[in-house]
Amino acid sequence: MEYENAISSVNDGSYLTKSLPELREMLRACMDIHGSNPIALHRVGQAAEIIRNELSSRFQSGEPTWNALQESVASLVSSSPQDHDVVVLVSDVIVHQAKFIGPHTFLFEGVNQQGHQTMLVVHFSKLDARVVYLPKRGPSRVVTGFADGRTA
Repeated sequence: MEYENAISSVNDGSYLTKSLPELREMLRACMDIHGSNPIALHRVGQAAEIIRNELSSRFQSGEPTWNALQESVASLVSSSPQDHDVVVLVSDVIVHQAKFIGPHTFLFEGVNQQGHQTMLVVHFSKLDARVVYLPKRGPSRVVTGFADGRTA
């Protein structure tokens, strides 16, 4: 009866705060329903459609890319030498601070190859970024920071 959890989550709006794996599991539960109760089938069908739309909307945003950037930096921080910076590179900019302005836009602050303070505004679909570790350029280790600029 896990499909009842999906219906309940859709009814109370809590599906909006569920993670992608939780949403996928709720959708899977909706798809596994069998029987001849037309009311239950209708309610499950509606819940499944709402969950599908939520999943689709999350993949049409920059959120998965934002999460991948954060996870990549964290992974490299844990595996790179302590005497190296861990940064995101976008174009020719070494990014010191990244901000997500949901649902589609990233703002990157950093230093370009000529040493000038630089800010880039990039739509998630146009982003070409690398996460690298480089020898430290200053006295302390630099790790690209992340700020969530969403207002919701």
